[in-house]
Amino acid sequence: AVVSTQSTGELDKASTGPFDDLATISCMDRPHHKLGNGCAKWMFDHYHYFEMGWRTCSSFDFTTLMRKGCGMLNKLCKKALRKGSPTANKVCCGSVYCYGSRRHMLKLG
Repeated sequence: AVVSTQSTGELDKASTGPFDDLATISCMDRPHHKLGNGCAKWMFDHYHYFEMGWRTCSSFDFTTLMRKGCGMLNKLCKKALRKGSPTANKVCCGSVYCYGSRRHMLKLG
């Protein structure tokens, strides 16, 4: 079973796997700028399972994208998803990477 705390909606270590319904609700439906540690890591590792034809986030180099800043990447991600753009994979992964690495100092990748 997945255990989620009321205050943050973050995943607890009791999660039974990356595809639990509560994990999807807790992380996939959360705006990138509101991702906590657990969700940022989970999204970076599993985003490609939920978007058809996407590569893993760890397959990208975000050096250039990171110059745009997290807010701009989040905005570009939403726009690319809405339009079905082929750039959505990289910019959305970049957004998750940016918030996870800058805000939470996570080692992603």
